[in-house]
Amino acid sequence: MRKLCLVAGLFLLLASGTTSAAPITLTFDEVTTPPPPTPVNGLRMMGVTFGFLVGGMASMDARYGAEGPGNFTFINGRVLEGDAAGLLTLNFSNPTPGLAFGVGLSSFASVMPGFTVELFGTAMESLGVFAVNTSPQVASGISEGQFTYSAAPVSRAVINFNENFSPILPGVRRFALDNLTFEPVPVPVPEPATIVLLGTGLAGVGAAMRKHHKTVKNKKG
Repeated sequence: MRKLCLVAGLFLLLASGTTSAAPITLTFDEVTTPPPPTPVNGLRMMGVTFGFLVGGMASMDARYGAEGPGNFTFINGRVLEGDAAGLLTLNFSNPTPGLAFGVGLSSFASVMPGFTVELFGTAMESLGVFAVNTSPQVASGISEGQFTYSAAPVSRAVINFNENFSPILPGVRRFALDNLTFEPVPVPVPEPATIVLLGTGLAGVGAAMRKHHKTVKNKKG
């Protein structure tokens, strides 16, 4: 009987495959109801839950689907726009090994760093803090940069736009974030070929079990 159970377990294992989840990009024009812009704190969209704090307190001064400052290299159209004094948190329902987004700051100058990103793994351990510099776009009042990451799966990202505040860098008061791209970790799914194999295998297991019971019954008789 133990052998039969092991065979069944083997077939179940064979029937479990994986599917590669396609990368998801949020362009911040996904919200239509209620009409945008929508406060982002507490909002969940396509597997991402957003949080926004200013001075350690939840803030509504970051909005999903706000009108952006214009079309640039990394930001265009509608964006996630808010107070640069805040911390923006991204919590992923499925960990992502790849993450990218563009950021624009309200500045005519290069900002070093323009913002930092702290990443957390599947056990909420820190994977490090990453600094990103931004560069001014010609006569636009926008200093722009892009964050990219590809390594261990990430469950949470905390973006700090307040790293650059100092008396010699006035004017950085707002941020715009756009084109948030992430790659959910592949999840196990039954594959068609192994489903057929599973069905055949389980039928064989069933037949073997019936034969086993019949043999035992005959011996007892």
